[in-house]
Amino acid sequence: MAVLAIQTMLFQDYSAAWAAEEVWSSLVVLSALWSCWVSYTGATTAFPASRGRAAVWFLGLPLAIYTVVLGVIGLVYAWLDMSRSGGA
Repeated sequence: MAVLAIQTMLFQDYSAAWAAEEVWSSLVVLSALWSCWVSYTGATTAFPASRGRAAVWFLGLPLAIYTVVLGVIGLVYAWLDMSRSGGA
């Protein structure tokens, strides 16, 4: 939300913010990865959990879901870009 608030102040409109090259989008991805690590650490510290099972549930599965979701979003944007530019 902080990134959106900052972008609202910096850019004239949504399309300018979308087209801008910035590092903030990387911060969103890194925060998602950090949240997986924090949840894994919290689960293994606070509960008598098996580290292997906790790694699957709190690291492996969330990261796999993030990868699939980001891959699908990337494919959709690539498809939209190709259709706009008159590609295949």
